[in-house]
Amino acid sequence: MRKLKPIAAAIVLATTVGAAPAPKAPQAHNVTVTVQRLRALSNLDADFLRPDRADFYAEVSIDGRRTRTATVFGKDDIRPNWKFTQRTLNRYVVISIRAYDNDGGLEGTDDFCDLNPSKGARELSFVYDTATGRITGGATGRRGQPITVGGSGDGRKAEIVFVVNHN
Repeated sequence: MRKLKPIAAAIVLATTVGAAPAPKAPQAHNVTVTVQRLRALSNLDADFLRPDRADFYAEVSIDGRRTRTATVFGKDDIRPNWKFTQRTLNRYVVISIRAYDNDGGLEGTDDFCDLNPSKGARELSFVYDTATGRITGGATGRRGQPITVGGSGDGRKAEIVFVVNHN
């Protein structure tokens, strides 16, 4: 074994013992939002001639990427088990959920349902921390646990039950 000169040995020792650990590469996560239930809390077509059943669809944005579901026609209370998944490198992931009542045809534009418990907002937005599993913002909870949130009364109120997970 070759001996190092004293100055070289000191440099090697300083860089291996007292050196800070190399930074970790960001870890990729597949974040999944599962919409378990969507329920009308008010008549979503109150401005139409007669009340009818909701025709629900949803849009979910995970880390800025929005995805839309198919429409479930004629039901005020659905359990669709819609799954939305997005791969991300971010620790803090912004998630937003929108629900609509599809009105198509003569009824005009689709009704934007109120899912947000805060006055003046209908879209439900929150942040998911992939390191701790905490959910904060417009909804609060933890990874893997069903979260129930309902609109505050800004019109066309609805309630949603969803779960957030990642792997």
